[in-house]
Amino acid sequence: KGLSKVIARNMQRKIFSYSPFVYLVSKGMLQELSTLYPNVNFRILTHSLPKLQNNLNSYQANLIKNNKIILTFLGNVNNSNLDSLKYLINTLEKEKNILIYLITKTSRKNLIKNDLLKTNVILKNNVEDKDVINELNKSNFLLLPHGLNGPLSKEEYRSVFPTKTMHYLQSIAPILSLLPSDSYLHKFLTDNQCAFCFTEKNKEEIISVFDNLQHNKQLINKTIKNANKVAGKFSANNVLFRIRKEILNKF
Repeated sequence: KGLSKVIARNMQRKIFSYSPFVYLVSKGMLQELSTLYPNVNFRILTHSLPKLQNNLNSYQANLIKNNKIILTFLGNVNNSNLDSLKYLINTLEKEKNILIYLITKTSRKNLIKNDLLKTNVILKNNVEDKDVINELNKSNFLLLPHGLNGPLSKEEYRSVFPTKTMHYLQSIAPILSLLPSDSYLHKFLTDNQCAFCFTEKNKEEIISVFDNLQHNKQLINKTIKNANKVAGKFSANNVLFRIRKEILNKF
């Protein structure tokens, strides 16, 4: 803010000028920064993930064998997702058929402070990276909260693309996201039809997704297939190919 913001912007402009192009991790950041620095040659460098083979039949088996509807949240609880996550957990607290797993390194003390450890919430803080996808695949839905309110700037909420999104896209469980309608994340998810998105805190609408699980099999399968297809954009081979091509073309 104030003088610090001016100094930071001038430093960024000078640092950017040293490079033939500047890599950003998402189109959301590109949309925000390209207007501030119109003369900088920005490029997208996404995170990359190994290719996985999933089986949709495993998801259908989960629908049958789980006595409860299992929802999973992956990642750190922070200012970019706390407001939406709290709303989802509070909304689902009294739903007897719903169980929520938090796979996170965020401390129990911090979770208790933010009143997130409800009676139907189970903390999993010892899941290793190599086991993350297997844990996600045990779920019926994956929670992707973002925004809606908080101390971050509007620009940050609009541009943030959570790393967990790519892990979610690789899984065999559909994504359920509560997020701002003007965010890049919302545009990404809706354009690719790879998630159930909600842009307002509406309990009835959110609960209806779980009430109609059996009736929504076809839609859920389509959503999962779309997500797995989009995940291919983040495969290590594809990302490396694009970087190599850009560098060779430049030099």
